[in-house]
Amino acid sequence: MLSLPRLLRKSEAWRAGFFGAAALAGIVIAFWQSLDGSAGLAARLKNPSAAAHVNGRAIARADYEAALKGIEAARRTRLSKSEKRRLLERFLDEELLLQRARSLGLFRADRAVRAAIVRSMIALILREASREDLSEEGLRDFYQENRGLFRREARLHLRRFRLSAEDWKEGAGKDWSLADLERAQAARRLDAGAAGRLDAGRLDARSGVRDDVIPLPDAPLPLSALRHYLGGALAAAAERLKVSELGGPYPSADGGRIFLRLIAREEARIPSFDEAREEVWRRWRTAQDDKALRAYLDRLREEARIEIHLDDEGR
Repeated sequence: MLSLPRLLRKSEAWRAGFFGAAALAGIVIAFWQSLDGSAGLAARLKNPSAAAHVNGRAIARADYEAALKGIEAARRTRLSKSEKRRLLERFLDEELLLQRARSLGLFRADRAVRAAIVRSMIALILREASREDLSEEGLRDFYQENRGLFRREARLHLRRFRLSAEDWKEGAGKDWSLADLERAQAARRLDAGAAGRLDAGRLDARSGVRDDVIPLPDAPLPLSALRHYLGGALAAAAERLKVSELGGPYPSADGGRIFLRLIAREEARIPSFDEAREEVWRRWRTAQDDKALRAYLDRLREEARIEIHLDDEGR
């Protein structure tokens, strides 16, 4: 038998399959009559927004109906009377568990539970918040006022060559060319493949150089990504290279050497409004959400009695 969370997760397509209001009302009324008869109907007329009550706390009819619609849309068939009853029982079980968790203080003591409740509350606030109507002109104004938000980081297209400590020692004093490095790297990969091993990556704390052979993507990468692949020291060295320049040797953690060749560079830039339109809209929406949440929290603070017992240093 599916748990309520799993049952609901299987119904992501429900939004596209809502029934008409009149048909849904008839189905719901018939269902509830089948459950509790005329006495239940009288109770529903008193509180039409509740599907049930558990210890005096209401289970919202809208939540039940949304779950019902979602499951039926996902399954493309109507739920039977017994399946509807099981769905209701899942809501009853969930409410009982929530009430028990509340009585045990989990809402305050368990950080994971608190975080989940806060996320749900924020989502509720944002759903109910009224947003400004957005015109094309307003979107362009937002872009102009916040151009720095849309700045694209510089991107570098690199090749990396690594010489083992043994290769470096054997070639002591050698002026390594691009062709030499390609041959040495090909031989190293062949040896590693024959041995059935891959070198594990690690970051040398002293040099800030990654000692690994994780392949660099054959594409321009922002500096933030290059720091992940190369470490801070090599990423900084790469930033100073000119196009087609071969940089190195740079020391690696195992005593070998690393060379870098810059294939291409894309300078940092701010894209045009048309190019960044989707991102502009997303950031405008985020700004609206932040504004609505801040206003809501400010109202809560005004209505609350808050006492702070820490000093200016937070102790």
